[in-house]
Amino acid sequence: MNTNLLAPQQQPTYEGVAQFGVSQPICVKPPTEKDIKLTRELDECLRAFNIFENEEELQIRLNVLRKVNSLVKSWVRKISEQKKIPVESLDTVGGKLFTCGSYRLGVHTRGGDIDSLCVAPRHVDRSDFFSSFYDMLKEDPNVSDLHAVEDAFVPIIKLRYNGIDLDMLFARLALKEVPDDLQLSNDNLLRNLDEKSIRSLNGCRVADEILRLIPSQKNFVLTLRAVKLWAKNHGIYSNVLGFLGGISWAILVARTCQLYPCAAPAILLEKFFLVFSTWEWPHPVFLKDTDSVQRPNIDNLFHLMPIITPAFPEQNSTFNVTKSTRHVITTAFQEGLQTMLEIVEGKAPFSKLFEEVNFFSRYRHFIALICTTENEEDHLQFSSLVESKIRHLVASFERNPCVNICHINPKQYKPQAPTDIEVTYENPICSLWTVGLDLNKQMKKNIDLTTEIQQFVDMITNATVQNGTYKPTKCVRPVYARRNDLTKWLTKEELLKGRPYALNARKSGNLQSPKVTAAASTSGTETKDIESTSVSDSAISSSSGLESNSTVLLTSSSQPTTPIPESQSMGDLTSVQAAADSTTSLIAEFADENSRSQDGSVASSSITLGHSKTMPNLEATATADRPPATQLPLEHPEQANVGLSSIPTNKQTVKREISPSQLSLETLEQANVSVPTVPFQQIVKCEIPTSALNGFETRKRKSWASPPTVIPSAVLQAARAAAESTAGAGSDGPAAKKKNDVRKLSPSLMATQNGTVA
Repeated sequence: MNTNLLAPQQQPTYEGVAQFGVSQPICVKPPTEKDIKLTRELDECLRAFNIFENEEELQIRLNVLRKVNSLVKSWVRKISEQKKIPVESLDTVGGKLFTCGSYRLGVHTRGGDIDSLCVAPRHVDRSDFFSSFYDMLKEDPNVSDLHAVEDAFVPIIKLRYNGIDLDMLFARLALKEVPDDLQLSNDNLLRNLDEKSIRSLNGCRVADEILRLIPSQKNFVLTLRAVKLWAKNHGIYSNVLGFLGGISWAILVARTCQLYPCAAPAILLEKFFLVFSTWEWPHPVFLKDTDSVQRPNIDNLFHLMPIITPAFPEQNSTFNVTKSTRHVITTAFQEGLQTMLEIVEGKAPFSKLFEEVNFFSRYRHFIALICTTENEEDHLQFSSLVESKIRHLVASFERNPCVNICHINPKQYKPQAPTDIEVTYENPICSLWTVGLDLNKQMKKNIDLTTEIQQFVDMITNATVQNGTYKPTKCVRPVYARRNDLTKWLTKEELLKGRPYALNARKSGNLQSPKVTAAASTSGTETKDIESTSVSDSAISSSSGLESNSTVLLTSSSQPTTPIPESQSMGDLTSVQAAADSTTSLIAEFADENSRSQDGSVASSSITLGHSKTMPNLEATATADRPPATQLPLEHPEQANVGLSSIPTNKQTVKREISPSQLSLETLEQANVSVPTVPFQQIVKCEIPTSALNGFETRKRKSWASPPTVIPSAVLQAARAAAESTAGAGSDGPAAKKKNDVRKLSPSLMATQNGTVA
């Protein structure tokens, strides 16, 4: 249809194009010859990176899945025999292995792992999966690198079967049998399931729903392959470290396909960067309308890049994203858009988009996280635990006013020997992660990261004690290093791999983080550039004479701050909780010290407290319109309930003695004092300012004076009318008795009106 012939006010319609997603498509034009040519160039470029598997490798994966599926069936039958299932039902109890993730979507790469799900009937427990099935895998000669993470958010068993990496989840359905033709798309299967089984099933259900909601699976697969390769080469592909995982990237690409249902993959790749480089985060990304109206969750208000899964129950797939990782991702979107515009115009090849970016060219300051164990088996478990906790260290650094950006490198390295870590055993097994830091150049004083580092070490140690895997030989040590110091652990080839990062791209980004920003002192001393920062690996004494230099202080041990007895139960992380509670106060003290110049004068500063440990992603502006209540010490009660501008200068006060017998509605209306909660035999003495006698209340609560509470005039009028209605009655008879009852109840009534309950 020729849309140029339509009237301006007429909405164009396109025959044969269905609507996908929650909104109308942006463009439904078919691809041109130029678009098809660009798509061929994109496909050739992806094949040059050797990410496609050949037919032989695909058959190896299929054979591995068949063997593991047969293991699942035989294991379910064995458990059924142990639990006295009737013999005639043993052949039909079933058990099935489902695939999910990138393999289910058809975008797995050469050498990638397979995400799978083991589904069992209701008489098979999760404990059986991590005990008897784990032992069955351990006895199989084809299995290697086997380890289980039972206490994870989604419990998992990781293994390598015939050279293929597998991640196995477990779900127990409320069914007597699990047939081979079972489909997981029915929401009724989620009834009567435990929470962990629902999370495990969600991976398969989300993958199937994504494939159902896209207009063309072929275009989707090629575009998603390109986006995943680009994300990995730019160091922003890792869900556990706070970036986006495979499902999140798939949802973003699927949303682009919904907005441009007829576009070729090359154009979809351009529109992908166009849409999400201008996306107004934290506006969520949906693929379809939610199936039900759920109760609002207050935690959802603090998500930074919400990408909602399409299958019920809907959840945010980017829960781990922090401020720093969101800044890195959005900056990469903008850079990718500029590159794609050059490619579409013919000014650059597709290889420029997929060039690997050198992480170490981004920053000058780094934290090296070195994880060491005694043997390979311990290292598999401990390194996975350390990797899952690194995002907490990143969030802790973000709360430090001296750190602007904290960027974790998703790549894990094997450091060169020696690692300068003192251990009691020979030939330790080591892993290394690097965290890049963009430090605040306005901070003139010493940059102290000791508290954040020690809290991270305590968190790791307490986690190992809690899950019963603690060993003194397992240790993690964070070490501060400059870019040139990284040669102690990494080779020159690793440090120089990839193209240098354009520093102006990072500077052009806008990272809004709640920092304590200290302005320059009024004494005229200029702020020292952080590039000339001197480094010390140990705490420096205040008398060292280095006040004129900025110093990074980083001291921590590979052991917790307090020794952990072997018999101690770590059901709750008490020490970690206490350490987290002190974070806000430490930040405030650090800001107060750095807001003073060398001559002792206070610098003008805009101070904002760090966000809470329970809401690590809360913007500082979220509560900027809620000033704290003014609270005064009890030693000045005459100033408790008076505004600062209305405090009497002569400090004249009136001493009033009020007894319970003198309490009446008229007295309460004049002075508006609270009814005492002490016994009626005692006399309450209080000092009230002359200007505060009408309309304010003075109350004592612990060691602080509470804000004023005024009795509503409507309540006073109603009480006065009730009192006048009984005034005309005599002292004898029922009316007098009713009057006495009112007087007896009036103290309790007045106490309730004033906000206190006896």
